[in-house]
Amino acid sequence: MRTTYPHRAVPLCAAGILFQMANAGPARAELVGQWLFDEGSGTTYADSSPAGNDAYIPAADSGWLDEAPPTAFANESSYQFNGSTTYVETSYGGIGGDSARTVAFWVKVSTVTAHGLVAWGDSVTNGAKWHLRLNNAAGNGPVGAIRTETQGDFTIGTTPLADGQWHHVASVYPGGGELGTVIHYVDGVAELAGGNNASTQAVNTNNTTADPVTVGRRTQGAADNYFDGAMDDVRIYDRALSDVEVAALFDGAAPPTDGLVLYYDFEEGTGDTVADAGTGMNDGAVLGVGAPAFPVWSDDAPPGFSHSLEFLGGDMLFTDYIGVGGSTSRSVTFWFKTTSAADNGIVAWGDSTGSGLKWHARINSNAADGPLGALRVEIQDGRAVATTPANDGGWHHGAIVFEEDLDPDITDVVFYLDGEPDDLFLATSVPINTLTPGGLQAVTLGGRVQGANRVPWLGNLADVRIYDTGLTQAEVQTIMAGGGAGGGGLRMVDIAYDPGAGEATFTWSSRPGRFYVIQTSTDGAPPWDEVDDAYPAAADAETTSFTVGGLGPGTPRMLFRVGESEE
Repeated sequence: MRTTYPHRAVPLCAAGILFQMANAGPARAELVGQWLFDEGSGTTYADSSPAGNDAYIPAADSGWLDEAPPTAFANESSYQFNGSTTYVETSYGGIGGDSARTVAFWVKVSTVTAHGLVAWGDSVTNGAKWHLRLNNAAGNGPVGAIRTETQGDFTIGTTPLADGQWHHVASVYPGGGELGTVIHYVDGVAELAGGNNASTQAVNTNNTTADPVTVGRRTQGAADNYFDGAMDDVRIYDRALSDVEVAALFDGAAPPTDGLVLYYDFEEGTGDTVADAGTGMNDGAVLGVGAPAFPVWSDDAPPGFSHSLEFLGGDMLFTDYIGVGGSTSRSVTFWFKTTSAADNGIVAWGDSTGSGLKWHARINSNAADGPLGALRVEIQDGRAVATTPANDGGWHHGAIVFEEDLDPDITDVVFYLDGEPDDLFLATSVPINTLTPGGLQAVTLGGRVQGANRVPWLGNLADVRIYDTGLTQAEVQTIMAGGGAGGGGLRMVDIAYDPGAGEATFTWSSRPGRFYVIQTSTDGAPPWDEVDDAYPAAADAETTSFTVGGLGPGTPRMLFRVGESEE
């Protein structure tokens, strides 16, 4: 239990009996995160709140993983492709013409796009490419099933693979014929027909003047399609493997080596080269692992500040603060400046995969939901959008406030723009139950993590704050003016004494949903006697009262103090 008490007492007299009530709650007790972005230089983004959760940009992720699929042979590492820049480039042209071939690999993936797993050839001329990927078109076959395509046609397996688990996949082409003769295998078992398995497209792969073999990316025309997931044990054979041989790739201790023309075991675990453990002639280069893109310091700042931080659509800032969870009251406030109406994030945390489990504050980028550029908060499946666009290139102060009640719902959100209430334009009724697992789902600034995607902010930010209470308009205006309003420290409002009844009632400022510890003493020396350790705040008022009995004539001086408790 945490209880906060003040450092002074206020004496009051009532009918000859002296009461003193401790005024509880320091002014900033409920400020749980504040990032001013006023440093002006460097790569430290300090948290000015008592929590001290400075923001940072992680080092560039190299992609190497200390995990591997469950092979029967020694295997300690794999490679995670980031879905946007990383892939393995080779100078190997691949298998050409209509020659037999087998492509096999382990894959672990959760999302399906038009990515490439292993690819080579000419993506313009019909029949001239050889691309393996997962199917992302429901009209073609099962989404997430293995798909082998030449330019102009495709054939698809049966089993959806995007379940976040390791699977072994093989595509076997016997050669000399049509695309429809391909046999797909998943986890050592041949697949049934899943989509367009009767393709009569003639195979004539261009392996001399077209794109060489790539892993984790395929080039379709002018577009590069990157894979977001992990791969391991990538193999290309210049022959069609048998059922027994494919099964040995899946669970055998000694996979076949005859005809193995390229083999990446990804056992390096570090660096930017993957060695060809097959012929040894086709080493690959890991490309696309870039340095982090830091936001830049700007002298363009809101009133009262010298600097701001300008986000250019690159990396966002991360923190170790998990955020405010469950249906607890909260407020986020920030200065912002932008002209963009693209998808974005200002301050965000929580689980973006389950209904009501996240808390993402941003401006609206969906015209179907309301005015572009208006304040917006999302909780996954639920959202609230304000009325006034604010992406006009000027500085604005935004506040998004939620006060916990008996029915916590996104429709309870209150928006303030430049210190004034901004009406709800849209609110979809979904209960708030923010999940705070931390990690990539901890608080981010200048962007948000949505599923596997990182959605950046484009513009300037300053003085980003998080409170674990619902702020009033007056408090929002104090913050906007540069003050340190902190969610309403307790203050005594009234003490009333009824000598006939022998009762005293004292009243203090409070907030719904809070609990208070009430203690008494005759001399102020420790230990104080506890009267109540979880006295509930009034549900629908800004004050709470407590009555003490047994205070008839002759009662000596008594001291009372109230503090907010947090279990």
